[in-house]
Amino acid sequence: MATASEPTSKLFEQAFDSFRKAMQSALQMQQETYGQYAKMWSAGFPGADATWSNNTHRVQQEWASTVTDLMQRHREMLDQQYRAGIKSLEEAFRVAESENPEQLRERCESLCRNALDLMKETSESQMQQFQEAMNKWIQVCQTKP
Repeated sequence: MATASEPTSKLFEQAFDSFRKAMQSALQMQQETYGQYAKMWSAGFPGADATWSNNTHRVQQEWASTVTDLMQRHREMLDQQYRAGIKSLEEAFRVAESENPEQLRERCESLCRNALDLMKETSESQMQQFQEAMNKWIQVCQTKP
């Protein structure tokens, strides 16, 4: 933890470093999960008959629709994260304008709290979207023609 003698920038570096590590971890989890599903698809398909082919085509269409929807929601989430990042930078610049130590402490606490809240909201949103995708995948695979 930073002491009063350390520069304020070190506090920001620690907060942003923690935020970066959390986002990298979440991204790695997503990549590994999607990689596993991609391996299942690339393992090959059994001999195709007309019914199986029609079912596969239907599943592919439904899954393509689901993935497109997920990508749109992910883009919206990234837009929100960028807006929050810009807002955080603006708040960080205001920290340097503090007139006394109490105001500096309050602004630093607020900035850190906002960064932690953003990480929490982002990870919860990502997990919810992942669960929705897996539920949809199960639903699509269990649906009879």
